[in-house]
Amino acid sequence: MFLIRFLLLPVGSVILGKALVRTQRDPSPRLGGLLLVLALPLGILLAVMLGAMAPRTDLSFWATITVPYGVAWLLLGYAL
Repeated sequence: MFLIRFLLLPVGSVILGKALVRTQRDPSPRLGGLLLVLALPLGILLAVMLGAMAPRTDLSFWATITVPYGVAWLLLGYAL
């Protein structure tokens, strides 16, 4: 179940992010939508960078999942 949810998260995020970028005029929801669209590439970049900095920890795994999505949802929550 974890892998299925993990694979569905980027798909749903891209769909929601594209809808937010297209429909919203405020900068905060648009930026949040853009971050949702770019969360997977940003997560891969963070995994490579943090994996090189701390190779023996799970820091890179958790940061790649939480940081881009967390910032995006923070911006969307602020817009509400």
